[in-house]
Amino acid sequence: MSQTSLPGEYISFRTHDDIFFEIEGDYDKDKQEITVKVVDYHPSDTKRFDVQLAKAPVRFIHFAPLSWQRIERYLASYTMKALLKKNIVFEEAGYVRVNEQTGSSFRAAIDRGRQADRGAMISVSDQEPGYETGKQHQPVIETITEEARIYFKDAVFELGFLSFSYKSKNLKGEFNLKIENHYLLPEFNAIRNYFPKALGGKKQFSIKVRFTVTDNKVTDIVTTSSDIDRINEDLLDSVKRMRIAGLTKTPLQITVDKSLFTSSDIFDSFKEEEKDGNVFNQSEQDILNMLIEDGNIRNARQLQYLSGSKHSANHKLRFTLKPNFGFLFFIEGETKNHFCWELLNSHATYLWSFDKMDSDIKWQYKQIEDIINIIREMGRENYKQHYRSNPAGSDLIFSSIDHRDAGSALKDGFVEWQYRLRERLV
Repeated sequence: MSQTSLPGEYISFRTHDDIFFEIEGDYDKDKQEITVKVVDYHPSDTKRFDVQLAKAPVRFIHFAPLSWQRIERYLASYTMKALLKKNIVFEEAGYVRVNEQTGSSFRAAIDRGRQADRGAMISVSDQEPGYETGKQHQPVIETITEEARIYFKDAVFELGFLSFSYKSKNLKGEFNLKIENHYLLPEFNAIRNYFPKALGGKKQFSIKVRFTVTDNKVTDIVTTSSDIDRINEDLLDSVKRMRIAGLTKTPLQITVDKSLFTSSDIFDSFKEEEKDGNVFNQSEQDILNMLIEDGNIRNARQLQYLSGSKHSANHKLRFTLKPNFGFLFFIEGETKNHFCWELLNSHATYLWSFDKMDSDIKWQYKQIEDIINIIREMGRENYKQHYRSNPAGSDLIFSSIDHRDAGSALKDGFVEWQYRLRERLV
């Protein structure tokens, strides 16, 4: 409600049932706000709402004035005078509502002067249940508060809220509860196991539920959770970092003929029980940057230089997972295409250079993937010895550049590495 033009101190909606409004709206892309007019307060076909997808983020909703007579059935509490004065609602003259259960009807009183003095007044037929002619019904209202803990595995992430089933101790009934948090997305169901870790290792989150019972019937449910409220941009950023750190530690399922991965498929290389997909749509550069930021990486300067100054913007950065986690950069020289393999925390850079032929870049990538498969089987040192004894054809040149004096306080080994790399990038 705080992200809408409906002031919470004057109006609140019942929460024990879903409410559907069909609207027309105008979207402000710069402010990420939408102005809406309700065109149907009680749509008969609600299945359409289940398949809708958000096309752009909405940070605030401005409602055009709402028909009082049409929304009254959905309200848990209200201050009608304030709503009318602030033009939040308007009275729809002559509106007749048919009671869905009995078929009886009633009409809203339209004497605005009397309503200003006495608040909302409804003229009801004798058949309308819950009312008696000339007598005001005084409802019996009771508030019941309960606290509990819910396992994350039993909750479902939805667009803007978390839902779960809850059995009330006092009411002896089962309810589907919701906790709102506009940071939540359905995609988080795939990574639900990370949230307990990010929240301090708790497998459960605490909840408080307030039931409003009117005449022995639940008319409103408000559910809150201090744990779910902690899910914000900072906590989601920590989840991102945990997942990326897991790329270098989690047991991986590697096919025999695949060695190179992009960000779109790298998360699917986990074993089946760990597989969760690229939920945050993190790019290859995002993964590289987070690994460098979060770890004491021995060759961080080499990685930053290759990704920022040398890697071609027209090609995606590739990852290798075996024998070690690493990165394959594509560097376009004047006469040759260069494939630079830099493993995380390694002691050397591997460089393969092909004659420059644009039409054969895919073939060259395939050649490098085959070579990395060979290295995976025989080891890096054995591969280097094998190449020195049996160099490839003239179209392929291999060299390695050691990271000398990487930890030295007296000599900057990066400058020498940079010079030796540049002289090969022809």
